[in-house]
Amino acid sequence: MRTGIIKSYNLQKSTGFITDENGEDISFYLPKIKSAVVLKSIVSFVIVMGSNGLIADSIIFISNSSQFFPINKASNKSKMH
Repeated sequence: MRTGIIKSYNLQKSTGFITDENGEDISFYLPKIKSAVVLKSIVSFVIVMGSNGLIADSIIFISNSSQFFPINKASNKSKMH
């Protein structure tokens, strides 16, 4: 398992990027998350081959930061990266 930090999350596409411990950005897809994504959360994950290259999979949230963005509220869309 690798570790990293949630760098960004796109509400409409359910995709984002994790920056791993080596500074590499790895994309992820979380279609089942309905409540919230917390930017700068520490996560563990594995790298798998997706249809467009390497992606993070089996993501486990280890800790959260203070940048909490409910993904079901339209008013927070402008805060997403």
